[in-house]
Amino acid sequence: MPRQHLFAIIFLALGLVSTGAIAQTVYRCGDAYSQQPCPGGVAVDANDSRTPAQQAQARKVAAQDAARADALQAQRLKEEKLAASPSKVAQAKPASQKKVTNPAETAATPKGKEKKGTKAHKNAPEYFTAKVPAEPKKDAAGKAAQ
Repeated sequence: MPRQHLFAIIFLALGLVSTGAIAQTVYRCGDAYSQQPCPGGVAVDANDSRTPAQQAQARKVAAQDAARADALQAQRLKEEKLAASPSKVAQAKPASQKKVTNPAETAATPKGKEKKGTKAHKNAPEYFTAKVPAEPKKDAAGKAAQ
């Protein structure tokens, strides 16, 4: 038992001695900071001059920010999971992404009929792809056909 107390006292003493390493001089050398002085370097006071109340407030704000970040990450992961399954994408769209229709247009257009001036493309691709037109064929004389 006394041997355990001896180890505890030694570790406690080492812990108290190592706390003195926190208050070191910091030097500003141009745009960089260092613990070693440099030519033209200026010593900077790096001690925390905030009151305990200000420090507690800063810790509280940091904890709130961390909680918000965790909530946003959970939301992002949920949306990514829904995006992986196409059947649930239409159900999970946020209100800001849903198509907003004009009630007057909806009432004026009967279901199943298109508005005038639009064509229904049944087999239209989802995305438009531009293609370079083919070069005109040249006839036997070497001139382009007109």
